[in-house]
Amino acid sequence: MFLCITMSGIELLASDNLMKLQVKITFAFFFLSNLFLFRVTAQNIHGKVLDQSGKPLAFATIKFHNSNEGVIANLDGKFLLNGNIKIIEVSHTGYTSQKLEILPGLKELLITLKPLTVDQEVVIIKATGNKLKRILNTAIANRSMHNPDNYDWYQCNVY
Repeated sequence: MFLCITMSGIELLASDNLMKLQVKITFAFFFLSNLFLFRVTAQNIHGKVLDQSGKPLAFATIKFHNSNEGVIANLDGKFLLNGNIKIIEVSHTGYTSQKLEILPGLKELLITLKPLTVDQEVVIIKATGNKLKRILNTAIANRSMHNPDNYDWYQCNVY
């Protein structure tokens, strides 16, 4: 017989019950210690993506480095990162992408993207003719071929 002090009081336990209690305590200890370690290593980082004038960039992409995973900023440019993330890449259409290292203990990010400068050449597209005029002239030229009076019967679908 062994004396065991529990939350519910003091109990006398036989040796086989003591083994069961030791297994339960060991399991609970490892479960709680792993839960504590997971909470310590995981970090929640709130962030916001802005342009140079301070306006939020809606739906900016925040990609985890060397991964196919990431998050998308909301309409106000805000996002939330969960987990142990070391490097992110932030991008948005028309802006230069940025790679950022996430320091341990960081809780909030404010990211400003610079506009992408691209030298664009002027492209002029000219139509060679009037499409509508060509279509109407072709229909008129083939009018006799498609005249229903030239056929014994005809069928059409009306929508």
